[in-house]
Amino acid sequence: MVGLITWALGALGRKVVLFGTLALSGLLALGLVWRSGRVTGRRECVAMQSTARIRTLKTSMEIRHELAQTPASDQRHRLERWMWD
Repeated sequence: MVGLITWALGALGRKVVLFGTLALSGLLALGLVWRSGRVTGRRECVAMQSTARIRTLKTSMEIRHELAQTPASDQRHRLERWMWD
């Protein structure tokens, strides 16, 4: 089998084999760079989503804390004003 491959490549000529190998290597390199970029992009997207989720949770916690500290009469007043807006 190896002899058949050697014979087929030898019949093509050295320059054709060389350029074919270079082209294949270039395509392989581009594929690896593309895949690496996708993986990095996904990691950045997950990090941004986690940051946004943490920011949302902190804001929610601050609002709940502020609401717990506000007197009931002021809460009703704010709710009525919010409902009219």
